[in-house]
Amino acid sequence: MKNRIFKIMYWLLFIFLFFIFGYSVCLIGNWVKDNKTSQKEIQDITNMNTSNKFPTNVDATNSDNNILNFENLKKTNKDTVAYIDVNLTNIHYPVVQASDNKYYLNHSFMKKKSEAGWVFLDYQNSNNFSDDNTVIYGHNRVDKTMFGSLDELLKKDLSTSSALIYVSLEKEKIVYQIFSVYTIEAEDYYIQKAFNTVEEKTQWINTINKRNTTKLFVNVLPEDKILTLSTCYGNENLRLVVHAKRIL
Repeated sequence: MKNRIFKIMYWLLFIFLFFIFGYSVCLIGNWVKDNKTSQKEIQDITNMNTSNKFPTNVDATNSDNNILNFENLKKTNKDTVAYIDVNLTNIHYPVVQASDNKYYLNHSFMKKKSEAGWVFLDYQNSNNFSDDNTVIYGHNRVDKTMFGSLDELLKKDLSTSSALIYVSLEKEKIVYQIFSVYTIEAEDYYIQKAFNTVEEKTQWINTINKRNTTKLFVNVLPEDKILTLSTCYGNENLRLVVHAKRIL
């Protein structure tokens, strides 16, 4: 009797472990597939825009011939609203915007199903980046795609000359100066997009400045336009946040 029970338990355990193994293989397979899809799309986009790299010289951003040509990007995906380059990271992507903040969590730039998702603008933001706080999201991928290299801003000794973010819109270029980088539990406060009073925005700026974990010190005023980058960090309940103010 005991031997029979032991055999039943053995086979149940075997089936359970086999199921776990199979499920893990499927997850790894999907992860590899998503990585390949993302890498191919990134390469295709790079090839599409080889002549339109954002200038690293801030003074060059006002030159008309440096305006990014959106024609090819919009032909591929009409949701394209911008192109972002973050210094000291691997972040060089078209930014898309959907009618919600869910679609591009699991769809690529080519609108294919992918857990890698894409870099996207909050659906509540204006696509001309004119809001008090414009928010962009992206997954923190292990292969350093999307916002997977954003944590470099936590690790490196940042300076005001290097900690810059460049955003190309269809007819203009914007330069942002990073002033606060930190990790925090998931919340809505740092992604607040509009403020009712100057005092409210001043308090918000003071709060996110106090959270800064870098050596950067940048004077930020209530009239400044802010860009916020947000991604998961470590687990789905923790966020890595970068704030920058428009300087050009």
